[in-house]
Amino acid sequence: MHIWRVLKNIWNHPLARSDRARALARYGYWQARCLVSNRDSIVAFVNQSRLSVRKGMHGATFNIYTGLSDFSAMGFLLHLLRPGDLFADVGANVGVYTVLSSAVRGARSIAIEPIPANLADLERNIELNGIASLVTPVRAAASSRSAPAKLKMVCLGPMSRIARDSEQSEAVDVDAVQLDNVVPGSPILLKLDTEGHDGEALDGAARLLSDPGLKAIIIELWKRESLHEMLVSHGFDAHAYDPFTRTLTREGFTGQEDTIYVRDLRFVEQRVKEAPPFTVLGRAI
Repeated sequence: MHIWRVLKNIWNHPLARSDRARALARYGYWQARCLVSNRDSIVAFVNQSRLSVRKGMHGATFNIYTGLSDFSAMGFLLHLLRPGDLFADVGANVGVYTVLSSAVRGARSIAIEPIPANLADLERNIELNGIASLVTPVRAAASSRSAPAKLKMVCLGPMSRIARDSEQSEAVDVDAVQLDNVVPGSPILLKLDTEGHDGEALDGAARLLSDPGLKAIIIELWKRESLHEMLVSHGFDAHAYDPFTRTLTREGFTGQEDTIYVRDLRFVEQRVKEAPPFTVLGRAI
């Protein structure tokens, strides 16, 4: 079932639709390679950036097949950010969004990731792209003001989450931090991917949410309307983004993954329209 879901997602992906045969061929090549080797591979990404990936990195390797796994959200990031901007990548995993921010757009990034194995892969991608001067990696879990000093978290392949009672023996201790205390200055863009704990992360981000310099948030809502209402109360509105036309369309609560919330729409629209194109799979967007 997993294979068919992946193939369906490739078939329907906006970048793959123009040449589905090649997208499926890239998938087949990668699967064949994984049968003979578990070693890391260096693959081309956007513009001149690269990613270090290996078998089991499902989110990262989807970029091999489609160019940009999260086309709308990643395209938005690439059109919004400029050199000197600050991007906060919360739940950075192996650093795909951080590479887009700093290696492709030259922005500064703070990459927050709690699991040591993921952080090691993130640091490998930082080194690979020569962006150590632009990126601050932080090993911690974003949490609320009332969180304990430590959290028990379990690593599930490329993902992580707070451990259940039955998983305590497999869990690792990680620092629980408030975003307000670890994100310096004023980020223009915040990305949250904390496997269902984005609400707790935002509870520790009152300063960031009230900062007018924060123009947009990419967040996985996990069908929680309360998060949507929280962001609306801070002046953000949910939008769909089409990187091909560079248009933002306001929408209500959808509960979808990677929803884009925008504040100061006029500023953001001007930014994305004036952005230099990026090149992925030989295509300028």
